[in-house]
Parts: sequence; C-alpha cells; structure tokens
Amino acid sequence: MPLDIIDAALKNTIKTSVEVTLNGRTDIMSIDGEEQKYEIATFLHRVYKRIPFEKQSAFLDEVASKTGFSSPDAIPSLGSHVSCMTWDHLREMIHGGMEIGSHTHRHIILAKSGDEHVDYELSQSKMLLEKNLGQPCPLFCYPNGHYPESGNDFTNSIVKKAGYSCATFMCGGINHPWTDPYFIARRAVGLFTTMTGLRITLTSLGPRMKTIFGEDPSPHAVSLRLIKAQNREDDLLL
Repeated sequence: MPLDIIDAALKNTIKTSVEVTLNGRTDIMSIDGEEQKYEIATFLHRVYKRIPFEKQSAFLDEVASKTGFSSPDAIPSLGSHVSCMTWDHLREMIHGGMEIGSHTHRHIILAKSGDEHVDYELSQSKMLLEKNLGQPCPLFCYPNGHYPESGNDFTNSIVKKAGYSCATFMCGGINHPWTDPYFIARRAVGLFTTMTGLRITLTSLGPRMKTIFGEDPSPHAVSLRLIKAQNREDDLLL
C-alpha cells in the first residue's frame, strides 16, 4: 500500500528533518521522536490522497528521497513493518456477523483518477475480496469519501457498473428510507474517538439540526441540491 511506504520511510529514516514542498512552498519539518514521525506521516497521507493518481508514484519517489532512500523499494521492511489486518482477521469478523466491503485496491481518490484507473481499482478489489473470503462483495466505501471531491454521480455510475449495490461517503447527514443507496452517509470511529464523542455521533444532533433548516449535509441531499441548482441555471439560459 502506498500509505505503508510513507509510514515505513518515516519509521526507518535516520534523518533529523524532512523537507516538504506543497503548493510551491517548501517547509523543513523537524523529526524528533516517534510522535513527530507519526504527525509527519499523517500529514503526508493527506497530501498523497489529494494529488492526481498520475502524480502519486512521483510523490512516493520524492518521499523516499527526502527521507534518505534511493527509491521506495529501498525502504527497509517495506509493506511488512505493520500488519493491520490479515485475511484470517477478516474471516473471523465475517464469522462474528460483520460485513466486509471494498475500499478500492490501492486507496486512490476516484474523482481525481482516469476512468481506466477507476475501473481497475473497483474490479480488482472486488475480485480479491470475493476470491479470498468466498462470498459476494456488494458494498463499496469511498476513500476519503467527500462529495463531490472524492466521489460523485459519475463515479457512482462506474461503481454500479462494477457490480456494487451501494456506496458510502464520509460525510455528515442522516440516511433515510428514500436515500439513494449509492449516497449513504457514514461517520468515522477512530483511534482518538472517545465514548462521549461516539455518543454525540450516534445522536446525529448536528446533522438533524441542519436538516431542520434545509441544509442536510448528507451526500444524497447535497447531490439533489446541486442538480436543482444546475437545472435552475439551465432554465435561466433558455
């Protein structure tokens, strides 16, 4: 995984600082212990996810170079320094009643990628999951998940064509019985989520208030608002 390359580079570097160039500006980021390595890796993850797919390989080459390695392949323990989850873990989760869905093959941002890359990411991930888990994979979860920056109506059409029955976005909002199954809103529960934070998330208080005032932040609602706005513009042009 590309993000593993970034993590391995920061874990194994002996440099005390790393030079990062973003939007024409170059910053020197000091490396002083594991906590700063984690912060820099997290920052580079965000940068990587937001650049076009065609430029991501060059970005990984630059990360390797800036951290003192000749290439991504030269980084020690590449791809094996941390094993987050194995096929056996997934089978155990299925046995416990959980469903496993696709998140693309290489965690690329579909809305920023060419059609051929989108097709490959969706089909390859689906094929591997079904082959190794022995069951259909009808669920798809967008990397990053922002609408329409990470996925949109067009990429949803490719998701449908690839054989998925639904798609989820990382957006606020409430899912209703009439919500388009390819615009399901999801929320993250992560490493730093507290029980209080989880309770607040489950109440959906913020999205409910926005819905009352006609500002439902769910991707389904946002998509409908954009379509209505475009139709109004088209009517004005006519």
